[in-house]
Amino acid sequence: MALETVGQAENLKSLTPEQVKTSREKIAAKFLKPSSKLTSLQRFLAWSVADRRSRTISPLSQVTVSEWLENRIKEGTVEGLRAAIQVDPSNARVTAHLGRRLADYSLKQDTDADEARRARGEADFLTSRALKLAPDNDEVKEVARRSSEVIRTQDELTLSKPVNYRALCFVDMPFGQKSDLKSGVLVDFDQIYNEAIKPAIEQCGLEPLRGDEESTGGIIHSAMFARLLLSEFVVADLTLANANVFYELGIRHAAKPFTTVPILANVSTLPFDVALVRAVGYQLENGKLTETSAQQLQTELAKRLRAAIDGVATNDSPIFQLIPKFPGIDLP
Repeated sequence: MALETVGQAENLKSLTPEQVKTSREKIAAKFLKPSSKLTSLQRFLAWSVADRRSRTISPLSQVTVSEWLENRIKEGTVEGLRAAIQVDPSNARVTAHLGRRLADYSLKQDTDADEARRARGEADFLTSRALKLAPDNDEVKEVARRSSEVIRTQDELTLSKPVNYRALCFVDMPFGQKSDLKSGVLVDFDQIYNEAIKPAIEQCGLEPLRGDEESTGGIIHSAMFARLLLSEFVVADLTLANANVFYELGIRHAAKPFTTVPILANVSTLPFDVALVRAVGYQLENGKLTETSAQQLQTELAKRLRAAIDGVATNDSPIFQLIPKFPGIDLP
């Protein structure tokens, strides 16, 4: 920034990168004497305009920035690497090593669960950023590979970790086999439920319940509405845009801001009004899950459910997202 005088007014004006470089060079040229012959203020000014990549870490230090960064990488502490990334945010090596240390920290047995989740998320972000900053650097690629292995291990441990309650997860989906009116493909929803959805729910320690498994007496609609309004978790399969499923999803979205997980097969697209929901996609072949796609759906659905169980509550209802002060439904 520079102070520009216009008439009697003084305004701040942004300088171009070339102007900044020229200004720095002019200031540096005034302090070419040996540092021993400069005053403290002159040494500070000379240091402040020097190339950040080659100057010392402070006006009074003899250690250059690159040497100091290298020392932080060798020490390998989270605190030291955090300080280093503040000094040089675009340093891919520092970024990769910090990601690796945070990944290790997330796996420590004495780490608080919330801290472990935050560390794992930050490690994932830093690892991806390091690879973007230096995609061809062998050291960065190797550190990122190790970080990714640790993160995968943490994911596996999280998914296999039993929860200490059996909350209900209601499954909102068609039953039996239903035809896609556009393609004529016959979708086997029972197979999808039994081979992927139900195992994913049970894997997370939840109690799965589909509408056709309801054992309570009375009018079926009453039980269904009760499940939609009161279940702690709901999985809604939006494949084929089934009218009943969409109607029931609307009831859920009006009642609960959280813990609703939509899923969608590759045979259809979402209508415009629900296109903004974040659905778990899955692949069908001739209307059925293959062994591979069933495992993929189970894994991805379990991740979303586990995040809903363990993570910070996040609005997944478009109504609560778009209307921040929406009062919801005051349930007894």
